[in-house]
Amino acid sequence: MGDKAPMAGKKTKSGGDQGSMEKLLGAVKDTVVRSLVVHDDDLERREARAMDIRVISPHLTLDRGNFHDTIVANIERGARYRYLIPDELAVIGAMQRLAAELNAAAKPGRKSPAVEWRVVPAACVCFDMVVYDAHTANEEAYLVLPEDSFTFNLRLQGAFQDRVLGLFTDLWNNSDRLE
Repeated sequence: MGDKAPMAGKKTKSGGDQGSMEKLLGAVKDTVVRSLVVHDDDLERREARAMDIRVISPHLTLDRGNFHDTIVANIERGARYRYLIPDELAVIGAMQRLAAELNAAAKPGRKSPAVEWRVVPAACVCFDMVVYDAHTANEEAYLVLPEDSFTFNLRLQGAFQDRVLGLFTDLWNNSDRLE
């Protein structure tokens, strides 16, 4: 008589089974997490389809590492990259080398550079963010948070995605172009 009945049979105020509701909420949570958390391979496949890529990066680690071959292939097929980086000498030097290499991979006769970049105050660049195909039906934005053993990519949606694109645009329009 001291044992409590399992939650599965307990009814909620709305008449539903509490155990079933918990399972449903767990499934919804798992679905939301799976739709928002993106593996590096999936993010790289998304980037491979993009024609306009806007990156905010504190260190350029991904662009010089795992994603480098995809970036080169994108530029060879005509994609455009725009970078916002912090006003730090080491990152500026890395960007100069990366931009020179990537622009050299672009098709001859291209009207605009494949890679453009601007420097912003370091406080504006805390983590990597990327926007694919801005202002199109295919627009997507991601927050890239590296951890010790993996990278955590979070797909942004709705108003937050709009804010990231707005942040990029404002910073881009209010910073000087450097070569």
